[in-house]
Amino acid sequence: MSKKSNLTVCSSCLEDFNTKELYIVNKPMRHGDISYGFYRTVYCEECVKKEETYHSIHSEPKKK
Repeated sequence: MSKKSNLTVCSSCLEDFNTKELYIVNKPMRHGDISYGFYRTVYCEECVKKEETYHSIHSEPKKK
């Protein structure tokens, strides 16, 4: 039997990555207006370099 692979889609570039290689970032609920709160989503290493697309990094990948 083959092993299951844990793939997750990056919320920014929509590419598949191993779940353990993704960052969890905080994004504002409404386009930059932080008074409505935040939600968390996953970003790959390339997309996390675009700091204008999210508010902060919640957690780093478990495996780089």
